[in-house]
Order: sequence, then structure tokens, then C-alpha cells
Amino acid sequence: MIQFLDQNVGCSTFPCYAASHGHDPMPGLWMTEEMQKLLAMFIRVGEESKRKIVRALEQPCCEVFIPSIHLCDVRIAPPGHPNWKRLFFPLYHYLYHEYILLQGAFGNAPDPYHAQIKCAYNFVLGDMIGGVITDTGDFVSSDALQPWGLWNQKISSQRQIFELMRHAAALRRESGEKYLVYGQMQHPLNPENAADLLEEWEYDGTVYQVPAVFHTVWKAQDGQMAVVCMNWTTKDRLLCFQDKRIAKESVTVCVKALQGIIVEQSTEERTDKDAV
Repeated sequence: MIQFLDQNVGCSTFPCYAASHGHDPMPGLWMTEEMQKLLAMFIRVGEESKRKIVRALEQPCCEVFIPSIHLCDVRIAPPGHPNWKRLFFPLYHYLYHEYILLQGAFGNAPDPYHAQIKCAYNFVLGDMIGGVITDTGDFVSSDALQPWGLWNQKISSQRQIFELMRHAAALRRESGEKYLVYGQMQHPLNPENAADLLEEWEYDGTVYQVPAVFHTVWKAQDGQMAVVCMNWTTKDRLLCFQDKRIAKESVTVCVKALQGIIVEQSTEERTDKDAV
């Protein structure tokens, strides 16, 4: 994997005001045209090298260039994380997940459970699971604007991080593949016990309330629907919901500590018209 365009956020082209570079001395259509030429060159060189090269990009890829980019990152901030003075909505996942691979090595989540929360939220959003590993083999586990900013500050359980990532990666490769890799995100659940699922704690003078179980609804290419859940805490949790896309009756599932679960649509609910 090669991240060709670092700092060219979204595959953006920097404006140029020179009059001698063969383009208008101002921002304009030439910027898109020149970026398309650059990406075509990357593709050509990759083909000539006869190597399998993954073309990566920093931040969400501009839609016009998605056909030329394999992988990009979307830096999440989970519900209940107030430190960054912004709300995060997974709009890019909802619109473009089917067309480009997303990775979750970067992103924000509150301490002292930064790595666990980030992993769980990335998992249900369909991101590749990732993190920053130090020279000692440990994951950087503290929240920072740049994930490598606090290199040696390990304020979370490494065992919990590895266990959660192991379960998330296994689910993504196996039963979750057709949803989280190839599927289409749907509008979310409205759990009946949402208030009971909030995990509350205080750290460094800030009080956090973050869902203990993250969940999303996905649709596979064959029309099958599923609820994807991940519990980042060390306690088993119950998720109760009623959603006709999954089942006619109310559903209660137990999401084990530091594990995930995929609740698929009842086969009795499916009809031919559900197929894509």
C-alpha cells in the first residue's frame, strides 16, 4: 500500500497562481484535470511494475476520483465524545462504503478507553480495523489529535485492546464480510433500552457518556439485512430493539464483553423483492 497523496486531503489539488506553468494563474478546472493525469500515471506505473499496489489517500476521497483510489481513511469521533467540539456523522460510510475501502487507524475516542472505543466504532461503520503500534509492540492507547502524538503513554489495557481487535477482525473476515466489506449501510436502529446502554465515567476532569454497544444496520448485495454490534466494555450487555427490517417481533440479544455479534434478518422475512 502506498499513500501517494498525503496532505492532499480528499485528493485535492493545491491552487497555483503561476502564469508560466501551463494553466490559468488561478484555481479552476485545470486542477481536476491535472489530478486525473497524476492518478492515471500512478495506475500506469503500477501496471508496468507488475506488482499489486494499493493506492491510498489521506481523508475521505473526493467522489470524482474514487475510481482511481483503493483506500482512504475517515477519522471518526464516537457519540458522547465532546472534546473535539464537533459531532461526527458517518455520511461518507453511508454514501460511498460500497465503492472504496475505508480504514480506521486514525480517529478520536475518549480516554482511558480510546483504543477500545475507536476499534468498536470503526468496526460497526465498516472500516478496516487499525491502530498505531510502538516499537515495544503495544498499541498507542491515548487520545490525541495525531494518533502518534503520545507515543509511550499507555493508559489502557493492552489485553483488552488486542482481544477486541481480534474479535472485530474475525467477524469482519467471516460472517460480517458480506455486510462490512461489500455491504451498504442503512439508517440506524432505535434501541428500546438506549439509556441503559450508556457507559459513564470521569477522566481528567471530563465526564463522558458513551454507548457501551455500538450498532449499525447493513444490507448485503443479496438483499440480506443485519444488525452489527460491538461491545467495547468488560461487561456483557443486552441490546433490545424492534425493527421490521430484521424481524417482526422485538429482539433482545446479548453482546458479550469485548466482542461483537451480527444479528441477521430472519429468512422468513425475506422475499424476492429484497434481492438486489
